Amino acid sequence: KGGTYNEGILSMNVSGTAGNYITFQPYGFNGTNCGGFTGNPCAGDTVLVDYAYLGTVSGDTTPRFSINSKSYIRIQGLTFQNFRSVGGMKQLVRIDGNSSYVEVLQNKFLHNKTNHWTVGQDALLHFYIWGPANNIIVRGNEFGDIETGWSEPMTMRGGASNNLIENNYVHDAKGGFDIHSGSSAIIRGNLLERVGLGGAVGIYVDGGANSIIERNTVRDSEWAYMALSEPGEPAAHDIIIRDNIAYRNAGGIMVGN
Repeated sequence: KGGTYNEGILSMNVSGTAGNYITFQPYGFNGTNCGGFTGNPCAGDTVLVDYAYLGTVSGDTTPRFSINSKSYIRIQGLTFQNFRSVGGMKQLVRIDGNSSYVEVLQNKFLHNKTNHWTVGQDALLHFYIWGPANNIIVRGNEFGDIETGWSEPMTMRGGASNNLIENNYVHDAKGGFDIHSGSSAIIRGNLLERVGLGGAVGIYVDGGANSIIERNTVRDSEWAYMALSEPGEPAAHDIIIRDNIAYRNAGGIMVGN
């Protein structure tokens, strides 16, 4: 039902089955030709999960929305907004454990920020998929006005595999998508603009593997695309980068380091 909800910590406690997803969505939701970078609002009630009432979270590192070892779940048409944190390892959305076949569709993640960050220390883990979670679809969402500090708006790490990140809109954010530490994904058809200012990257592979980056656009940003391995990360390998566009950026593509 439409409204603003001041939620503390949400944890998914159920799983669906193949062909019978458990779906969480606003009343009357219709996802036809809407969300993402279309500019079209989706039909149905407006449901806002608003964290402003928490003030600035400084000590608690518990994910605000957690899906742990659950499968055949669909989350669509919701807005998660106004989370503020300070310090390292604060978490908003986390999908981990043996989770699989989770779909995050046509949601909005807006105005979520770390208030202060020190290089190499402070980070808001805004949207994390941790291995061995696999077969996660993130499609048609909007990530806007996101300040994550020493992190990215969305990261896959720890061997999270076979994920699809498609047709999302990322703007005015500290970076975009990160395939990290042996994880794999297809990142396809996303629009990123005004991201990565201050040295971050639109679409970033840091020790990822067996991934495809295709048909994305990154514009008016810092670096558009990178595939490399930071110290301590496994070698990035079997990365295909094809049919992408980058323009009005400080840098187009970097491979290796």
